[in-house]
Amino acid sequence: MLNLTLSVHSFFYTTPALLICLFVALMMLATYRWGIYFKRKYLKKYTESDGLGPIEGSMLGLLALILAFTFGMAGDKYNTRRSIIIDEANCISTAILRTDLYPDSIRSEFRSYFRDYLEARISYYNDGINEEAVDSMLALTQIHFNKIWKLAIREVIADNSERTTQIIPALNEMNDITTKRDMARISTIPESIWFLLFILTLSASFISGYGSKTGKVDWVLVVGFVLMTAMTIFIILDLDRPRRGIITLANANNRIVDLRGMLK
Repeated sequence: MLNLTLSVHSFFYTTPALLICLFVALMMLATYRWGIYFKRKYLKKYTESDGLGPIEGSMLGLLALILAFTFGMAGDKYNTRRSIIIDEANCISTAILRTDLYPDSIRSEFRSYFRDYLEARISYYNDGINEEAVDSMLALTQIHFNKIWKLAIREVIADNSERTTQIIPALNEMNDITTKRDMARISTIPESIWFLLFILTLSASFISGYGSKTGKVDWVLVVGFVLMTAMTIFIILDLDRPRRGIITLANANNRIVDLRGMLK
């Protein structure tokens, strides 16, 4: 069961958002047409029902509610990820600045380790959705951090002065936020919510088709409704996938890239 869940998650988040939305749009048009077909078939034996309007309105209202809820969730997750990246840039910057408290020889050693650490954190984002590469960068980040930490501890033992008590808390925060950032990366909208949204979308299309008049269908309105719904889903998907697509975290990540200037 766990393997199936992981496979569904992997397939869903590696499939291009545009392809998913195109499939949803086509299915919406198809289910709308099926709704018209079933109504005509139903009316061969029964008289037309007048009670479908409220049901159709309720279904569309429920779809709008779930779309708004999912959009809000994706937006919150995106803002959280962006804030964490900026916080990480600040943590690394603070730690680098506090190495200035040390003599030149020790400061140079610190900064040499910080260069390697910083490059690992930059690659962590640049590796995108390549999970193996991202995991490799996480492991490499920890290796470089351990070098910085051991050097800091060595200096604490050798000279327990004000400067050592300044850098230790900064290093703790720098290390802790890497875990926080990775958890934010993998924290996406649950697949169960996506499945509910897709089922409601297709159900609303079917009921709209079934509730339409038996005469000529206004396909301009139908296609407009389908496109607007598909575009909304596309934006939600894009917000929930900040390492690919149109809406990314590149601008926030540049705050970490800019830290290279501090280590020249």
